[in-house]
Formats: sequence, C-alpha cells, structure tokens
Amino acid sequence: MNIRYAIKKDYLGVENIMQQVQTMHVFWSPDIYQKVDIAMPKETFEALVFQKQLIVAEDENHQILGIVSFEEKQKQAIHLVKRNIIYIHIIAIDEKYRGQGIGRQLLDFMKKMAKDKHYDGLELSVNVHNQKAKSMYEDYGFEEKSIHMNLKL
Repeated sequence: MNIRYAIKKDYLGVENIMQQVQTMHVFWSPDIYQKVDIAMPKETFEALVFQKQLIVAEDENHQILGIVSFEEKQKQAIHLVKRNIIYIHIIAIDEKYRGQGIGRQLLDFMKKMAKDKHYDGLELSVNVHNQKAKSMYEDYGFEEKSIHMNLKL
C-alpha cells in the first residue's frame, strides 16, 4: 500500500468512497443528510488537491482504498492555549477494505506529518453512530474532548 497526496486522476476513486460515506450518513441521520448524485464536487476535490489537503491510500494497482482530507489550523482565543493542529475533516476507507488497518496507517501518516511540522496534535470528529470508527480512534489514542449536540424542532 502507498500513501500519498491526491492527484487529479484520483477523483473517481475518491468520489466512490465519498458516496459510501454519504450513504452511511443518510442512513444514520436522514433528518440532516440527503442522498446526492455527487458527494464531492470535482471543484472541491481539485481545490483540496491544489492545496495539498487530501491524502489517499492506494494499492499496487493504484486503486484508492482510503482517503483523508484535512486542514492545518491554529487555534487561539483569549481563553484558550495557542495550539497548532491538523484537523481531519474526513477519514474514510472503501467498504471492501475496512477492518484491515488502512485507517490506522492513514492516521500514522497524518501523525508523522504533524510531528514533522511541529504541530501540537490531530483533531477530528466522528458520527455518534459510527461506533467502529470511534473505537478505532480511541484505540489509536484519541480522547473525547467535546460532544456536539442537536435539538430537533
């Protein structure tokens, strides 16, 4: 397996995984998510590629197995300690390859990137219904720091 920055020819593989993610979210929260024809518009994908904010894991045949989209952020406010972090917006593995350690390898890649750039850590959010992912993050060493709540009206 090879982990690298995404390039334009990766679009269909990334879109396939994003469709899988969208389908899960629609199933878990149909009051928030809706079925869409395109889960990641090509313009969004190309912007992430240009900004080097999209990582892919590929097999020896260049099939995309997993993805990470992220953003480098500086968190600072009068009541907060200044922190430089990498915020992971999306980490997703093709459903055919889940449970094979690909997510852990992507996290290893992101952790190394953060250390190499002298960042303070990685942050991400996980859907409350995605218990497998939450368990994997906790096993990796992530700690729960806040809970996002919703009130339907």
